[in-house]
Amino acid sequence: MSKMKDWTFLTGDVDWQDYGAMWCLKDGAVWWVLRFENKAEWGDGAKGYYCDVLRVSDLDVSVESKKEALDSIGMSVDEFQTLCFENTSQAEMTILDALVGYGVYSPMGSFESNYPDRARAQARREADRLIADNEECEKALERPVNKIGTTAGEMGQGNILAGLDRAASDVMSGEPISKDKEILLRMYGATNGQTLGGKCEKKLAVAGQLIMEK
Repeated sequence: MSKMKDWTFLTGDVDWQDYGAMWCLKDGAVWWVLRFENKAEWGDGAKGYYCDVLRVSDLDVSVESKKEALDSIGMSVDEFQTLCFENTSQAEMTILDALVGYGVYSPMGSFESNYPDRARAQARREADRLIADNEECEKALERPVNKIGTTAGEMGQGNILAGLDRAASDVMSGEPISKDKEILLRMYGATNGQTLGGKCEKKLAVAGQLIMEK
């Protein structure tokens, strides 16, 4: 079984091989998280095990993103501040778990295996490698992680639409963009920048409306 020296159990099930769990390690102002999942829990006949490496930097996450993450678990800022005063360690675990659950993290790599220990060990080795090599870590943060071109670092700042924001700038300056990005901007244009459950994205709306006027 792979050892988890220096890593702390964050959340999940004691039978992590079957039901999943997360472990964390703090490196200065940065938290590293291993998120393990049994793919059978995904449904649709999926098999095997999956573990990804997540990075959460306290220096990168805005106060607004933290508040939204706390809201998502039903905790107010005042309640969190009280927890910080009473139990700093528990408060750190609470906000980390909330941010990961809310999607405010940098995805730094993922690994799959038919063996649970192997999937987790591969992810842990990758995390250890990136912690030890700042240059490789920066390269991983600059890597696009979705179809609209948002980087891992931007996602870790809570800015999942960063790639689409760049596409909107290209539209406004007359530069071509991909068909996928054009479709998404049209959606924002048609809704005046307001999508279900999201913030009003005025810049994306303007770019989408420019596309529709062509």
